[in-house]
Amino acid sequence: MNKWQKKVWQEVIDRDEGLSIYSGMAGSEVHHIVPLSHAGRKTKDSLWCLKNMCVVTKDEHMKAHTREMRGKALGILQRRFGYEYDSGPWAEYEVRDE
Repeated sequence: MNKWQKKVWQEVIDRDEGLSIYSGMAGSEVHHIVPLSHAGRKTKDSLWCLKNMCVVTKDEHMKAHTREMRGKALGILQRRFGYEYDSGPWAEYEVRDE
């Protein structure tokens, strides 16, 4: 992880106050909602952004990789922070209510 990525990582932790967006429990990991592997080489950095990352617990992290949980994360972040997900790599996911 480079210096810029570490900065974004810390901004995610600060924004989420160190708590999982799913459960509100103390989180120990940061999750990329749209995985970096879904980005082409040129767009990978675009997924290192606040609207694509969230704090989760270790147990939640594996579950967070399902399509349903990705949609739930997008819905939570959209409601809390007003992020838009109707274009780009997020468009393939259905934004879900909690």
